[in-house]
Amino acid sequence: MKRYPLSKKDKKQFIKEFQRYGLPVSEEDLFEYYEDGGNIFILVNKTPALLKHGEQWIPCLRYLLKNPQHSITLPSIIVDKGAAQALLRGADLMVPGIRSIIGGFKAGDIVAIIDEETGRVIAIGSALIDSEVIKNGSVKKGKAVKILHHLNDEYYKAV
Repeated sequence: MKRYPLSKKDKKQFIKEFQRYGLPVSEEDLFEYYEDGGNIFILVNKTPALLKHGEQWIPCLRYLLKNPQHSITLPSIIVDKGAAQALLRGADLMVPGIRSIIGGFKAGDIVAIIDEETGRVIAIGSALIDSEVIKNGSVKKGKAVKILHHLNDEYYKAV
């Protein structure tokens, strides 16, 4: 296990990453690097905020849930109860489970998945198709989002 505060230079680099996702941070926040069991995180004020997934940094659900949703500009997909239950078991998001889309995205973009019933973010994924394709109804079945991180997965339980 490794854990140490980030240098000012590294901190500035990560602030850009946070801004890319619309996540609230400030220069005064404590930024730490944390590695455990092959999982790598950036902690902000001791809360996991970003996690390394492959070659990219993605937002951590703990940080999203701890901060008000209105401050997050990440494109979001609202899903029905059936889709939410499947996602929490580790499934990818299928087109029929989508109720609505907030913001626009292209294939490959990181998106937040929100449970329609609770209004809470329950997963983070990589879009497999553009939001416009979903909105215009030209695709009615198949995978829409590859889930990278969901509530109660290994990343959620790691820190």
